[in-house]
Amino acid sequence: MSLDDALKAEHNMTLADLAPLEAEDGGLRFPFEVGQRQQDGTVKRQIKMTFRPLFSHHLRNARMRTVHAFDQLEYDGRKLDREKDLDLFEAMEKAYVLMFAVCDAEKPYAQMFDTLEELERAFLPSQLEQMYDYHTKLIDVTDPRFDRYKSEDVFRMILKVAEAGSLAPLAAMPGVDQYTCMLSMAKLFAGSVSVPSSIAQRMTFEAGSYQPSSSPKSSE
Repeated sequence: MSLDDALKAEHNMTLADLAPLEAEDGGLRFPFEVGQRQQDGTVKRQIKMTFRPLFSHHLRNARMRTVHAFDQLEYDGRKLDREKDLDLFEAMEKAYVLMFAVCDAEKPYAQMFDTLEELERAFLPSQLEQMYDYHTKLIDVTDPRFDRYKSEDVFRMILKVAEAGSLAPLAAMPGVDQYTCMLSMAKLFAGSVSVPSSIAQRMTFEAGSYQPSSSPKSSE
């Protein structure tokens, strides 16, 4: 599976759609525009920025800052509990990740925000979710393993899964390879089995989802 095929299958885009740019530091930047609701109710993509792939020290720094900042939070004399308030902790960590990932739209594509407060004042929570979703796509794009899984390896893994009677053999594969193998299994299944007509009549494939090379067989 090529990188473009893998991106198309999982994210409904190609490398050309991402239009990567080269920054002065030698790293890549990926242009992005976040949607913003207008007064008439329409959504326009108008807030421009670029994203940079993050290294381990960025992610480690984001986690350390999150732990420190979260431990300072309290309400009505009660400090927040990381287990009970896990959703807040995870939202804060995502925001810190974005603080490091989001860069200016113009050269030299420098980091746009220096503090979490600046980032959270600039964007609504829904916009931050859009931005974080894009960041997760870039993890696949910059992962050299994303397109490496070959068809013969898929068939070998399918046989192992069938013999084991469970998905346990997949645990030995990196997460990206697990996705590729599962997608290949789904394609083989859709192209070879007979789908009950009652289900076939209701089947729809939305944009961005798997499009079989031929219509699934139907049976009564």
